Amino acid sequence: MKRIFAFLLILVSVTTFSQGRKSITLEDIYKNRKFASKGLPGIVSMKDGDHFCQLKKDSLNVYDYATGNLVSTVVTGKSLIPAGDTVPIEMGSFEFSTDETKILFATDEEPIYRRSMKAAYYVYDLTSKQLMPLSKNGKQRLASFSPDGSKVAFVRDNDLFIRDLASTGTGNSYAGETRVTTDGKQNSIINGASDWVYEEEFEFSKAYEWAPDSRKIAFYRFDERNVREYELTEYGGLYPDHEKYKYPKAGETNSKISLHIFTLGNARTIDLFLGNDTDIYIPRIKWTTDANILSFYRMNRHQDKLEMFFGDATTGDVKPVYTETNKCYIEINDHLFFLKDNKGFVLSSEKSGFRQVYWYDMKGALVKQLTTGNGEVVEVYGLDDANAKLYYTATGDVSTDKYVFSVALKDGKISKLTPKAGTNIPQFSSTFHFFVNRWSDINTPPVITINNSMGDEVRAVQNNSKLRETMVEYNFSKVSLIKIKTSENERNKVLTGETTNLHQAMISTQEASIGFTFMVELRNKLVESYQELMRSQV
Repeated sequence: MKRIFAFLLILVSVTTFSQGRKSITLEDIYKNRKFASKGLPGIVSMKDGDHFCQLKKDSLNVYDYATGNLVSTVVTGKSLIPAGDTVPIEMGSFEFSTDETKILFATDEEPIYRRSMKAAYYVYDLTSKQLMPLSKNGKQRLASFSPDGSKVAFVRDNDLFIRDLASTGTGNSYAGETRVTTDGKQNSIINGASDWVYEEEFEFSKAYEWAPDSRKIAFYRFDERNVREYELTEYGGLYPDHEKYKYPKAGETNSKISLHIFTLGNARTIDLFLGNDTDIYIPRIKWTTDANILSFYRMNRHQDKLEMFFGDATTGDVKPVYTETNKCYIEINDHLFFLKDNKGFVLSSEKSGFRQVYWYDMKGALVKQLTTGNGEVVEVYGLDDANAKLYYTATGDVSTDKYVFSVALKDGKISKLTPKAGTNIPQFSSTFHFFVNRWSDINTPPVITINNSMGDEVRAVQNNSKLRETMVEYNFSKVSLIKIKTSENERNKVLTGETTNLHQAMISTQEASIGFTFMVELRNKLVESYQELMRSQV
């Protein structure tokens, strides 16, 4: 009975403590959005790097990074009414051409998987003020401008197409739709889009890339005919619907992958040789600054060996440039950037035990390691060619903090652009003149600022003062992080697999904090009291 009383006393104490707090309801969280933070959503940097575009209710507007002032309105809804219609298209997803004379809008979107959808795309010409559908032959996927803005590539029915925007044809549609591939088929062959594995595990669905000269396009081909199918049942109607799709489980047959390069001038497609082993992954492709050289990663099925190759767009020949192995696993990311004038490339690697950034020449020889220390590089945001600087985020002395840094390629000087401890998440302008910084810590809602390339705060955008007041109103507890030392012997036993009792390894040391020990003892008392209570009811 004493144990039962102790158990009930603890419950009463916890209940009494919680009574001093204002109750949080589901309506507060999901309907009233009382605890939602504000930011600067949906901004797209303009090519000059000094202005950004943001979608408002019925218009696309351009603003100045430094002042926040409205500079111009690019287009309003009343200009986006298709011929023969009276209702404007929705302004949701959009993309500017490189020269910013055209805008590609995705409307009537239908989701497929996590990162994929199909939509009815429209192109709006800012010079002629004309809006035209990208194609009238069915919805498209993954549409994107060529670098010179004269064409748009897209995927439809598992085949890759190219639309020439200079050919208007007759009526209100474009002529010059080139079909790059012809063998696309559902649950069989995919051209220019990824299969389920690549979309889910390598986090991309667009499986083609324009060459810098806009004259060539590289694309993936997935042959999934030997991949086993998975069936989903969708309930809701009078009878359920059944959907089958290719879904290789662990150890089962994956899609057979191949890479191809299509040249627009002669409509010629060449194949890149990927090696004799077909049970591989090609987790990334990227054009170098040379429009005739495509880089691609090749990875084995165990994902512990990564190779980078250069493929010749005219001959199809490939040559190895970089190889990395890891006794465990190599994580794929987008931290690959090519320097101008063929001065090499930079990438990140965990080969030292911490993710760092390295600079290699075009033959794969190491030029220098650009980042150092025991901190982890978290994200690499890009290379400022004009000033020969690389921008990235990394942890500091405390692993839970994240800062924004730049490193100069010439002398290797590293500059911390956001000195305040906490989490800093930047969004850089196209020229790296400015970045929108989102700072927060474990107890503070996000603070949004505009900073220049040196890290200086140019202006404050949002400090979420209302959310701070709400946190006070609801008496939010202050959260603190603690470090718990373990005996080196017990820690090593866990790491080497001699014991799987992590709990025992944590509490066996005499250096464990008093607070942690108390919580362990409290937990044990609760368990004992609960078990005693249950036994008494039998």
